[in-house]
Amino acid sequence: MKFLVVATVLVLSFIAVANASYWRYAHSGNSGK
Repeated sequence: MKFLVVATVLVLSFIAVANASYWRYAHSGNSGK
């Protein structure tokens, strides 16, 4: 059970980081043009 909770938290945090970096890259690319 603990492993499931840890895995879920890791996946959620990874998605959050990927989402933030993606939006930052998209905005910087748009402003660059």
